[in-house]
Amino acid sequence: MREIKEIKAERGSIWDEMKKLNDSEKFSAKDQAKWDEMNTHLDDLDAEIRKVELYREGEAQKVGGHYAASNFDGRSLNEPGESFGTQYKEGNNIMNKYDQTGRGSEEYRAAFWKYAAGQAGDAELRALSTSVDPAGGYLLPVETESAILTAISERVIMRQLGSVINTTSEYEIPIGNQSGVASWIAESGAYPESDETFSRLSLRAYKLGTIMRVSEELAQDSTTLASYIEAEYVRRISLLEEAAFIAGNGVSKPNGVVEMATLGLTASSTTDMTPDEFIELFHACPAPYRPRASWLLNDSTVMSLRKKKASTGDYIWQPGVSASVGATILGRPYYTSSFISTMEASAKSVVFGDFSFYKIANRGGIVFQRLVEKYADTGEIGFKAFQRVDGRLALPAAVVYAQQAAA
Repeated sequence: MREIKEIKAERGSIWDEMKKLNDSEKFSAKDQAKWDEMNTHLDDLDAEIRKVELYREGEAQKVGGHYAASNFDGRSLNEPGESFGTQYKEGNNIMNKYDQTGRGSEEYRAAFWKYAAGQAGDAELRALSTSVDPAGGYLLPVETESAILTAISERVIMRQLGSVINTTSEYEIPIGNQSGVASWIAESGAYPESDETFSRLSLRAYKLGTIMRVSEELAQDSTTLASYIEAEYVRRISLLEEAAFIAGNGVSKPNGVVEMATLGLTASSTTDMTPDEFIELFHACPAPYRPRASWLLNDSTVMSLRKKKASTGDYIWQPGVSASVGATILGRPYYTSSFISTMEASAKSVVFGDFSFYKIANRGGIVFQRLVEKYADTGEIGFKAFQRVDGRLALPAAVVYAQQAAA
């Protein structure tokens, strides 16, 4: 596996060649083909950097051979040079060391996977009785749940950028209207009262779940079964969460950050944004939120950005050529998601702001239930799994978006 410094140096060299081509007065069809090839190579190098970062940080987060729980302070990733996983740290809701009682115990873990494999006796069922969900099924062992949430968080952008809260009930966040002011006070003078009022943001619990079917033979192998269930659950749930946390409309799912953000700019084109419009969107985000702000956009939008220059002649996209600084747009880091719209008529295509104000609440744990009879006629066992979660942008002013012109 290559060093990140080496990969970024290669990326910097390719970018220099791309700029020379783009700045050439005679930009031929052959040059365009070469530029497109290098642009694709640039994306491949970005993917390689991401892979190395995730691998190393995953290794660093192992605790006694297992992954630490996935909880975040919601801010560290917004700083340039900090990559996935750096937000794991000790805190009130962070389980870097598992509670060795209840579903955190070795007894519970062993009993759970015997239950999953259809091999649980009275002793195992007694051990599991401490974590029965009212809707049926058992809560996953802490170790397994932590590994799953960590893997989901590595795939879901908003779990990396937002603030994650673990709760067992509806969670309310008090939000000030920011109308309160300070005053100069004469010696021995009275303190004037401030007109601050508060509203409350409620984080509820939307259920998302899936049924996984496996052969009876696989179901009897608890080790293979555990690996399959973890990987498959992560794949399915992360897709749903990513879509909801970014573009959810609040109907039977969370409100996404795009839907709750503030309109910062309407582009002049249906399919493009000028460099000046990117700069306008940057400044549409209030100054207090810019130091921690980042960009969120579709990968295809990033590709088109690489040819854009500000009025100074500088490219607004810049590669990260050192081990400590990643690629930036106008000096701020960016993240891509397929759930951000491409540049098309009326689409909300570019989002910029401090995403730590997007609050995600995990309600309870992941519940797992074995379905014995449902698929018996096909020689399969079903496993139903679900969790409850919500997400909302607590301060819409901290995140702005650009909308393409209407057709």
